Amino acid sequence: MTANMATLRTEISAASIAVASSPSFYQRASLPTSAKTTITLPKMWVNINTGGYVLPAAVTLDLTATASWDNSTYATAANRAGKDFYFYACQPSSGTTPSFILSANSTVPTGYTADNSRKLGGFHCLCVAVGTISGHTLSGYVAGDILPQSIWDLKFRAVSENEGMVWVPEVNQWVDIYMTSYQSGKAASVYGGTMLDGDSEPKIHGDKAAELLGLVGKHLPWRDDFIVYAKGSNEGTNIAGSSNPNTSGGHSDTAGRRMISNYGIEDCCGAQWEWGADIFEATPGITHSGTTQWLDGLSWAE
Repeated sequence: MTANMATLRTEISAASIAVASSPSFYQRASLPTSAKTTITLPKMWVNINTGGYVLPAAVTLDLTATASWDNSTYATAANRAGKDFYFYACQPSSGTTPSFILSANSTVPTGYTADNSRKLGGFHCLCVAVGTISGHTLSGYVAGDILPQSIWDLKFRAVSENEGMVWVPEVNQWVDIYMTSYQSGKAASVYGGTMLDGDSEPKIHGDKAAELLGLVGKHLPWRDDFIVYAKGSNEGTNIAGSSNPNTSGGHSDTAGRRMISNYGIEDCCGAQWEWGADIFEATPGITHSGTTQWLDGLSWAE
């Protein structure tokens, strides 16, 4: 053992003792980063079940490697399409350097318990290939690739649950990837969900949309923010087939171009009229006659 190595081990041991004294401790050198099929976890300090652990240097997990997962089926790109995943720090069999595992489970990874693992964050994978779009941030991305703006961890996350969301730095907000659907009794951003468009169940209008989003810690978009995060979407076209898609995500327009923004947000333009926080747009073809334009053309929903 060299002198430098001995010093490093002493420092790691001292750090692990300090981390062990704080049950909720988690610190890292930077936010995790990704390439299309890899996620790199930075140097970090983490408490797992009152044990202190130190990752002295960044480690990269390959999504295409079965060893990275608690369920090897997710090493196949098609099985990751449009889904949320999580990365966990796990207690090693010996030493103070944690091991890491990827999982689709939102509580604990398969084969582990809450006592020997800790969820640190997660990410979302692209639902349908983007294809080649000149100047588009996601040009060339295929189904199952990590959406780079979707990565979150315990120190950088949304007020709401982070599933189905991406970070848009220019407006300093987390934004839903998909048009809102209704899952397990609440509003959600999921691939293939039935869009809450006023006709689907439960019946809603603009006021109800604001309420459902508020109950999960979200809000309707402001026009100024929408203009920013929709950038990179199709312009001047509508959805292929020119009819209500009913379900969220993965669509292309009449020119065969994917309907996706530079941040990975689906169906911003040409799919469906959306309610906004400051744009009270009546249903197309309806003459405004009520006390609120959010309710025009729609029956009341309790």
